[in-house]
Amino acid sequence: MTYTIDVSAFPLVWLPAQYQPLDEDQSQAFIAGLGALLDAGRRYVLIAENGPPPMSEAGSQAFTQWFRRERDRLRQVCAGMVMLIADSQARAVAEGQVAAMLRGGAWPYPMVVLGTRQDAEDWAVGQLALVQG
Repeated sequence: MTYTIDVSAFPLVWLPAQYQPLDEDQSQAFIAGLGALLDAGRRYVLIAENGPPPMSEAGSQAFTQWFRRERDRLRQVCAGMVMLIADSQARAVAEGQVAAMLRGGAWPYPMVVLGTRQDAEDWAVGQLALVQG
């Protein structure tokens, strides 16, 4: 099984729902896909269905290292991220997690948690318009 980042609606970049943790190879492929988005240098917004894909411990460590290394480029190229979570209880938990991450100032782009695809797309388009001014 391969996890694929969906760029068919670019600049809206979809991270499809994933219910099993990505193994190390899948995690590396995911990180490489995110790196390719940065290398292209075109502004985009991530929309993560049910949040970012879960990863194995090794995958999470590799992602964390990549994320730290690429913070500046992420700040320049990624206009934001939506966690699209339909379940209201799961959404409330994710909202608390996102608020804590954003308060810490460690995140290089805006993030929100929303419950519908339309709300996610509307927010993403708005973020891209802010950046393009």
